Amino acid sequence: MKASELIALADELVENPFSDAVKIHLINSIERRIHVEVLLEQPTDVQSVTADNLENYELTLDGRDELYLAWMRTMYYWNMAEREEYQNEKEMFDSCWEDLCHDVAEREHQGSCGKEYTYAFES
Repeated sequence: MKASELIALADELVENPFSDAVKIHLINSIERRIHVEVLLEQPTDVQSVTADNLENYELTLDGRDELYLAWMRTMYYWNMAEREEYQNEKEMFDSCWEDLCHDVAEREHQGSCGKEYTYAFES
């Protein structure tokens, strides 16, 4: 998915007053988080979405559109002070984020003792 497609889809689903500059900032925030926290890259190595490359910028995670969309919707509601909607969207985003972290941990697992990734609610 391209960054411009994400913005168009999020805007269709949630009416909002935000400029493209704010939306680009939100996309850069989640892209940076993915690269640093999940892919373990240096923050200085992360490419950014700009107004100039918005139409051509491919989001990092192919096939994870629901994560990006949940992020945008969550941030829209947070910034519009719509707390109930925010909480619902945040739960969706958290679920998508947890799935991503689980999938990456499973794929990158190098040990010989089984799964190393556990959910926070497992005892």
